Amino acid sequence: PFTISYGASYSYVKTNNYQLQDMTSSTEIQSPILSSSKEHTADGYVGISGSLWKGKLSYDASVKYEYYKINDYRKNTFMPNMSLTWKLVPSHTLMLSYNTYRIYPSYWNLQDYKQQSDEYVWVYGNPDLKPVTYRNLNLTWLIQNRYTLSVLYYRISNFFQSQSFQSPDELKL
Repeated sequence: PFTISYGASYSYVKTNNYQLQDMTSSTEIQSPILSSSKEHTADGYVGISGSLWKGKLSYDASVKYEYYKINDYRKNTFMPNMSLTWKLVPSHTLMLSYNTYRIYPSYWNLQDYKQQSDEYVWVYGNPDLKPVTYRNLNLTWLIQNRYTLSVLYYRISNFFQSQSFQSPDELKL
């Protein structure tokens, strides 16, 4: 016995922003921030799940195809996911899984802007950020239904994070 699942989705987001920051305490002239973006995301998904040998082996496998476009950046990606659970004997279980998923930078992180939050702190956007893709493979052995032994492989592509740094030329963070 098995189950097949499938689905598709599409989303489109168009954003236009105009922002002017009041910097009455600053001597630097601030120009308005004008930003716009068009983001397209299309997904297709198919999966299968079930069990074999009177429930001793359970499986779940799927693949998702994603087309992502924001402004000039385009990416086509296949994201497979699968898991196998094998009940060796009642007190020993072996589990294997492979997962792929993506995390997207926020809208404001992608904008080309410079913002002063006080006399010393500046925040910058980065329009070159790309979505982060996570891939992990995990093998776990559950021993006597009490102890676990796991081996994990983790890979991250296009990782990004916010980071503070002190300017070497002036008192600015």
